[in-house]
Amino acid sequence: MNDLYDLVPFPNKIRTLFILESPYTDEIKVGFPVAGKAGKTMARVILGNDTIPFGDYLFNRNELVSEYGIFNSCQFPLEITENLQESELKISEIKKVPQKEDDRDYNYRELSKFLKTIENLDLEIRYKERFKQLIENSPSIETFVFCGFIAQAIFLELYPNVPIPPYNKPTQLNSKKIHFVNHPSEKGSKWVYKICSKKIEP
Repeated sequence: MNDLYDLVPFPNKIRTLFILESPYTDEIKVGFPVAGKAGKTMARVILGNDTIPFGDYLFNRNELVSEYGIFNSCQFPLEITENLQESELKISEIKKVPQKEDDRDYNYRELSKFLKTIENLDLEIRYKERFKQLIENSPSIETFVFCGFIAQAIFLELYPNVPIPPYNKPTQLNSKKIHFVNHPSEKGSKWVYKICSKKIEP
């Protein structure tokens, strides 16, 4: 199966994998991840220039992003429901779960309650299968960055033995690190993930 919205163009060089929720309008239009607002935020923070979305660099195998990759928790859009199957529609209801900006415990609790109502969640989104294959194909990954409460909640639901890490602080988990941050398209706030290791001119 061709998972369009997981993208690791340099599997032997990747060091950081970003885990997001799902594709949205721009991603569906072009057929690759982080092609819209979130992608521009990521490009601005990581590369110092948001002229081109981050996903465009990945899709075109630009060496500037050789150490990065994208994994989408769901391969279907959670906010565009017109063409979703019945099981996908049920999962997309997660976007209606109320969240509080400054209450992580509340958000994880409410999102977990919803996710427990999805029968065969892992089977429906093929999360563990895709995640395992990606890790096996990319042993150089050092850090998994989970962007946004939904992506974080899905991971915690499917891997219940993983302790909830501090927010915006890379935390050691066996031989890897996990990093929970806000979503790059979040309204009214800056993306807290900051490395700015590269800067490109427009």
